[in-house]
Amino acid sequence: MQKSRLEGFSDGFFSIIITIMVLEIKTPPTGNWSEIANSDFLQTIFAYIISFFLVTSFWISHHQIVTNLKKVDSNFSWLNNFALLPISFVPFTTAWVDQDPGSQAPAILYIGVYLLTVLALYFLSKAAVKDGQRENVISQKLNRLRCWLVVVLLIGAVIALLLPQIATLLVLGCSILWFIIERQTRKK
Repeated sequence: MQKSRLEGFSDGFFSIIITIMVLEIKTPPTGNWSEIANSDFLQTIFAYIISFFLVTSFWISHHQIVTNLKKVDSNFSWLNNFALLPISFVPFTTAWVDQDPGSQAPAILYIGVYLLTVLALYFLSKAAVKDGQRENVISQKLNRLRCWLVVVLLIGAVIALLLPQIATLLVLGCSILWFIIERQTRKK
């Protein structure tokens, strides 16, 4: 398979996920600003924005993993699709957390999707190295960061058992932290 086909498929996948998320947003029941501010609409927008940045960070990580890949075989293609699988649940978990922000099940699943995606990107990065991409210092550092992120998300899942409302803030915080650290790592 040509690398461009894998990139095109993956880029299209990320675009579709973001489109599905925005289509899940229902228009507010009123055009009155004060009523909108007192409704659940702002919570819905907040959940969407967090998940948008989450999916964007996954897309950037995926792009950076695949960019220097020399060849794509069927094993890498399958692993790529398995890496995309948990991301396909982001619209569902976003809607569920928005619908029931104080419940454990949606909160833990929301964190779980993030955790599984981080693990999948870790293994995808390792497979890219095995398939001829030279593992550089940046890739090594980013994979170490992914391991730490897994630990933080596991701790966050335990905390979400007691405080489910923290799930979206944890995901937002981890996404922002990843963005900052990843950019600094690439600048060095």
